[in-house]
Amino acid sequence: MGQSQTRFFNGYYYEGLTDTPTLSAADVETLKKEKIAPLSRQYLTQNLPDNVSFEAWEEAWLAEVKQHLTALDNLNLAQPLPQLLDCLAETLRRYGRISDLHAMQFPILVMIVHEFEQFYQDLFGQEGLSYHQLLHKNETHAVRGNRQLWRLSRQISQQPTIKELFLTASPDDLMNQLSATTAGQAILTGLNDYLSQHGKQSELMLHVCYPSWREDPAPVILNLKAYLTQSERDFEAELNHQHQQQAEALAAVRAQLATYPEPVREQFETLLPNAQKAAYMLDEHTYWMELAPNYHARQVLLPVGRALQSMGCIAHHEDIFHLHLAEIHALAENPTSQESLITARKAELAHFKQLTPPPFLGDFPTEMPPANLVMDILYATLGMPLPPSEIPDILVGYPASSGIVIGPVKILHSINEVAKLTPGDILVTSMTTPVWTPAFAHAAGVITDSGGMLSHPAIVAREMGIPAVVGTGTANGQMVELNGTTGQVKIL
Repeated sequence: MGQSQTRFFNGYYYEGLTDTPTLSAADVETLKKEKIAPLSRQYLTQNLPDNVSFEAWEEAWLAEVKQHLTALDNLNLAQPLPQLLDCLAETLRRYGRISDLHAMQFPILVMIVHEFEQFYQDLFGQEGLSYHQLLHKNETHAVRGNRQLWRLSRQISQQPTIKELFLTASPDDLMNQLSATTAGQAILTGLNDYLSQHGKQSELMLHVCYPSWREDPAPVILNLKAYLTQSERDFEAELNHQHQQQAEALAAVRAQLATYPEPVREQFETLLPNAQKAAYMLDEHTYWMELAPNYHARQVLLPVGRALQSMGCIAHHEDIFHLHLAEIHALAENPTSQESLITARKAELAHFKQLTPPPFLGDFPTEMPPANLVMDILYATLGMPLPPSEIPDILVGYPASSGIVIGPVKILHSINEVAKLTPGDILVTSMTTPVWTPAFAHAAGVITDSGGMLSHPAIVAREMGIPAVVGTGTANGQMVELNGTTGQVKIL
């Protein structure tokens, strides 16, 4: 299907695709039978019986990944530098294996969802219920975390003194004051329980320089503060209502299918659970296969940085994030000050951070790449840029989650700005990852500059039942009408 490469230039990640072969419709069918079907049994169904419980299936799917993460949790990082470098080598080896699993699974999952989409649209056309509404049977790790955080906020709201502390104290002061009282310690236990399950994530994926929520829980505390201002709301009831609507939608589709031939109904019941698992994995993999491994890479680099700092190589232990791996190993053998090099690299990154990065690097191809239906499916699903609307005051994107909502947009550049969201606001940002999932609980709708029908904002918005349009290519801070059914955003 081609070779994918990711490169880091001046503070930004770029992805390239090369050597994509020509694939006809017949080639794709052969590919499905000879490669995708066996890999589907291996990665999607785990070769388990059809009647296995969801919990048993999820445990099997994540078994190898969790084995690697557990091994990384158990590394002894209180050792001299040579042993720490051994820990770093083991971390990178396990990180690489998890990345390989991710790379092997991802296109398979997208193809499985696409197969269900094609089958569904062949049956019902473009009109009526979107097939996406049938995909979200089980709550993802991130949405389960939203439930957990909401319940903790209800526990806090019942204790006026602690609630006032959350609403007024800084995150650092809050953590210290909670530990000073018995009631506060109970809340702190609940917060730490949340962080133990959901804290291996940070502001940006693939950037080890950003602290995780476990190290700095400020984003979580800000979300709790926002929940505490919503005394009349029942967030769990909203989630349960959304699940009920999804169940009713599936029942309606099955009622329609009752008049179809039995082979068609059987094919639907075969394709649907596979597509549901694939959609779940497409959102879930980000935490387990990207954010969590990245967390562990940071945790082993920090003590290596402290060792280099004690040797006079760097001024601060987090300066290690401005060194290449080969440079770290060279300094372990021959310690020398890198202060001037790191100062120059920091200045270079600061310079490029102020610039708008180019959309691509190198010469733009003058010829179209070979026809490749698999790559067309992948890019269409993840979201290729759409042409701008020819109608004034209309933005066009992908209709990611159905529904219409009118409200003021709040443009957020960081999850740390979640306190800016008030009930009825429409969240606007460039793109979201699982780190942003708690913010969806505060938004009436979501607009992102990029993304497609299986991107994170699309999946979570459908799961939580809020309208969303993704891939608009631009955003505006005015009052808008968001139509998640048509993919249009009208500036009022």
